[in-house]
Amino acid sequence: MRRTPDRRSTGTVIALASLTLVPSAVTAAEAGPSAIEPASDSPFGVVCPWPGVSKAGIKWCRVGAGATGFANWPRVETEPGKFDWSPCDNDLKGFNDPEGLSLLPIFGYTPKWASKDPDADDAHAYPPRDVRTFSRFVFEIVRRYKHRVKVWEVWNEPNIEFLHGSLAEYAEMVKAAAIAAKKADPTCRIAMGCAGVDLDFLRRLYEFGCGPFYDVMSVHPYQWGARFNDGWMLDKLQNCRRLMDEFGDAGKEIWLTELGWSLSEGVTAEQQANLLVQAMVTALTVRERLKVEKTFWFCIKDWGGPGHGLLDVSGKPKPAFVAYTALTTALEGARYLGAWQTGGDVRAHVFDRGGNPVLALWNPAPEGLVAVELPTKAERLLVRAVTNEQRDLAVTGVKVTLEAAHAPVFVTGFAPGDLEVVPVEKAQTEPPVAQPGSPKHVWLSVVPPDTTLRPYLVLDASNAFPVRVHNDSDGRAQGEIALDLRLGDRRVAEGKLPFDVDKGAVKTVVWQVVLPALPESAGELATLVIRGTAGHELDPVDLPVRLTRGRAIEFLGNSFTERQYLREGGKSGCAESIRFGSKWIYRLDLRDAKWAQLRLLVGAHMAQEWHVSLSKDDKAWQEAASGKSWPDWRTVDLATYVPSPDEGAKTALFVKIHGQDCQLRELILETEQPLRPKQVSVYQQSPTELLVWDARPELGLGMHQMPDNQIELVRKLGVRFVRHTLYWNQVETTAEAGKYDAGQLAQWDDLVQRCEKQGVILVVVVHGNPPGVSFANRQQGYRRFAAFMADMAKRYPQVRYWELWNEMDVAFTDLFGAQNGVPLRERGRMYADMLKLAYPALKAANSDAYVLVGGMTDTDEFPRGLYEGGGRDYFDVMSIHTYGVPVMWSFSARGQRVRRILDESGDGGKPLWNTEFGIDAGNFVGAWGYPHAWTPPQKDHEFFDAEQGRQWQSCLEKNQELGRYAKALPYQFQAGNERDDDKHLRERAQLPLGMTLDDYGFGLVRSDGLTPRPTYDWLLEQQLNRPIQQAPTFTTDVRFPPKTKVIPVGYEYHWEGDELLIRNVKVDSAFPTRVRLRAESGR
Repeated sequence: MRRTPDRRSTGTVIALASLTLVPSAVTAAEAGPSAIEPASDSPFGVVCPWPGVSKAGIKWCRVGAGATGFANWPRVETEPGKFDWSPCDNDLKGFNDPEGLSLLPIFGYTPKWASKDPDADDAHAYPPRDVRTFSRFVFEIVRRYKHRVKVWEVWNEPNIEFLHGSLAEYAEMVKAAAIAAKKADPTCRIAMGCAGVDLDFLRRLYEFGCGPFYDVMSVHPYQWGARFNDGWMLDKLQNCRRLMDEFGDAGKEIWLTELGWSLSEGVTAEQQANLLVQAMVTALTVRERLKVEKTFWFCIKDWGGPGHGLLDVSGKPKPAFVAYTALTTALEGARYLGAWQTGGDVRAHVFDRGGNPVLALWNPAPEGLVAVELPTKAERLLVRAVTNEQRDLAVTGVKVTLEAAHAPVFVTGFAPGDLEVVPVEKAQTEPPVAQPGSPKHVWLSVVPPDTTLRPYLVLDASNAFPVRVHNDSDGRAQGEIALDLRLGDRRVAEGKLPFDVDKGAVKTVVWQVVLPALPESAGELATLVIRGTAGHELDPVDLPVRLTRGRAIEFLGNSFTERQYLREGGKSGCAESIRFGSKWIYRLDLRDAKWAQLRLLVGAHMAQEWHVSLSKDDKAWQEAASGKSWPDWRTVDLATYVPSPDEGAKTALFVKIHGQDCQLRELILETEQPLRPKQVSVYQQSPTELLVWDARPELGLGMHQMPDNQIELVRKLGVRFVRHTLYWNQVETTAEAGKYDAGQLAQWDDLVQRCEKQGVILVVVVHGNPPGVSFANRQQGYRRFAAFMADMAKRYPQVRYWELWNEMDVAFTDLFGAQNGVPLRERGRMYADMLKLAYPALKAANSDAYVLVGGMTDTDEFPRGLYEGGGRDYFDVMSIHTYGVPVMWSFSARGQRVRRILDESGDGGKPLWNTEFGIDAGNFVGAWGYPHAWTPPQKDHEFFDAEQGRQWQSCLEKNQELGRYAKALPYQFQAGNERDDDKHLRERAQLPLGMTLDDYGFGLVRSDGLTPRPTYDWLLEQQLNRPIQQAPTFTTDVRFPPKTKVIPVGYEYHWEGDELLIRNVKVDSAFPTRVRLRAESGR
């Protein structure tokens, strides 16, 4: 809610941290506070309450979003379903009720337990990982306070850093909040909006289908400097009105829910007071014409120093408070008549108040006076200044001269007919004010991949387009979605998707569609018309979709989507609420691209100088476009930046926007790149060998114990890949290197033979320091480990996959510094030292074996250290572990992060596996509390089972869609509860008789090792590996850019530019195909 980034990050936290309240035992079902009649006719508001605010004539107050206790979700719902209403009630009793204020509360922000990224320092800024938790909070708070509050706002400034989520995610939140709020109070209204008057952002909210779900448009038309640009603000509001009218919302109101100037940004206290009146009067001039109904000054009080407040840090009124008082005294209840033409550069607006004209007059220039002759037949006029002081203005004859200054004045006492005004422009048919909408309780949403703002479909290719069906009705929802992709009047494709969704559930259905080639339409926007029925028609979605030749990236400047590409420069300045900048650098990926084109909506404020420069390495730059203009569209051909074979790993495109107050409003990267998931990944292992891996996603499993009856259960799931641990310290039990325990080896001999017989492909993870190996003698330990791995690889040639160590970046061993305070990047370098010894030793013992990096939990510093330490050529598969609540967040985000590091390091062709992810009951309780303590309560055991299924399902379905991991081996088939506070959990969990917490641990089966849990049943039904079972091998053409001039041995081939195409390569889903290469002479 604050303007400058530093105050956003400090002021809000200070306000939040300073209010420590004792939780009450009030429940949502209890009656809320007594009602205060909403002051619906008053246009005057302020952000945040304070004692005495009503003395300024202020009738509305915007609250919540962390700055106040009311509607502060983290403080109200500290645990799932457990509501503490004391922050809300205390705010009402202490501030709002005594002042008689009507409230505009903001739903937000997110509690850590509900956050999409609960481990982040700013977890509250992320959207909820499950929008249904947001719905529950909205329903409960609206139900409790429905007699006190009639308008609610969804989040604060979601288009800038207050929401670390995509535009599509915010659209989902708007829809979910509207449904929940109107279930609780059908007469309430929902506001949605943005920082600034961000028309691009608002248009896209309409495109994602938010129109039927909101009632009030909330915008923040901030300005800077001592001169108020009323033309700019009116133009922005006019365009906002046109946008709303375009989408059929002519009857809905616009509210200016933040507006203000700060003393820290170059204005004096007196100028701040003047600007308050000028801006608010200007807003009143379009109250009827544009339905700009209310204006809220930001904010009531300064925090930490001179700022936007009406009061200073001590609570003493500033000139702006007095000016607000003068404004409301003069114009409360007034109606705008029109502008009075003075003939000079002054502002003169005439209002009618109770049949008497009121003239608001000022000089927009910060300095100087302009003489204005006021015609009047009255004997005297009364002038009210922004200081709220009044003086008589004696009239001689039929006119009197008044000097207009930057400080506005209100002049009354005119006789009828004195002031001839330009009448207010009115629409031919005035639409009535829209009544609260009633969106359908079964609704649809589309969330694009997190790499882009706008969905896209690839021409001449097979596409998977997901649509979410949300069932917030009181029963099961069965119906059908019709999809019609249109390019102008032309139908490109159509389809139908049946759905069956349980009450309160969300289900994703996927439209599998093959588009025609249409080369002339590449880059254009088509409209995907989405209609649905479920006993009634669902609210429609008409979504613009980019038609492309391959993968596409599209984002608005300063959006959350932009962040993953921004390397330098901070905020990009697309929203009016953020200042413009001098430089931004983006990193985009052109991996596998055959063609690429960049489109930029770029320019500079006040048409100043700007430049666009491109680079392949962030060092050598070449200017691609420049100018002196306001933002406009520019197209840049990237033919010279598409990677050639000689450049190998240099697949990046760096884009630098630089200049004076430059802006990037939008970026679109179009490519001819294959979609993910692709069928194969290709890695040139050496000058003489190419590895071709099956990249289709395949499910594996981790297993602690491996009796035949458990292996049989695993194989019923269609699972072949099983990860099992070989403990070095159990085989090599003494300080004497090479002396092995015969009993342990005998067990492993038996296991390997049984797995081979039952069709299990073992992924053996090796770790555990034997006696005599420690951090102090780690180099000796690395050599000893290399010798051990050589012996194991030689003894077990059937084992083709060896994972070297387990979570060695943070635990399980001190060999790489995890228990010695060594920085993570240095630990990665130490691990590389081990790989450089163990990899060649293992390969010498079994050239058909492949080495996995030990599953890492850190996906930034440690892998970068591994590469810096020279480990690139000493592993075949990158492996990571992704835990957390929710699992999906780390599963997706960390995989994306490591894939980017692989690409940057020249290892884009290497497979990425996830060898551990999962969740147990203890993790659920640690994040969300006990289900039996929620409101309404749930049964612990039922929730533990159901939520494990949801978490696994979301991860595995996403991987099937995107193919981020070639192999995904969740933890695990049988495993109990593993949190450190197990004893506490065991004492408090409410479980059925005879069941223990270990029956609800990480495993797919109960603690007996054989009884399936619901997640197992789901996997058995889905058979996720069926595509690979049906086609365990396939033949395809392989294309890659060789590092040197080589040709394949034993294959047909030809050159396509700088790429070598190898024909009819047989790919095995179990192990990579090895293609021999030899030098080609004469090329």
